[in-house]
Amino acid sequence: MTPWPDMDSPGIAVQAAGGRAVTVTISGELGLATAPVLSACLERAMACRPLSLAFDLADVGFIDCAAAHVLIEAARTLPGRPPPVLRHPFFAVRRMLSVSGLDAGCIIEL
Repeated sequence: MTPWPDMDSPGIAVQAAGGRAVTVTISGELGLATAPVLSACLERAMACRPLSLAFDLADVGFIDCAAAHVLIEAARTLPGRPPPVLRHPFFAVRRMLSVSGLDAGCIIEL
């Protein structure tokens, strides 16, 4: 995998593997204040229309509905593709996704 060019936002790293698979590694807390930054990074990453999308959430301690919605909406821009993979989310993150119903269209890897 090679780093996505010009993606130097703090706490968000986007890697693309030959334009086929995009992995977004996120750290810190994701909430209303950080959702626009996340959205901008994902919008740019989705422009190449990757075949698959994964989010590494191992270093995310908190996520609110606004930020979770950004993740799910990014995946919806890829119709006909496999559902996004959410890797290593903490219990609190899994719980919020479950309660909000946003986990229904995702694959969660513990």
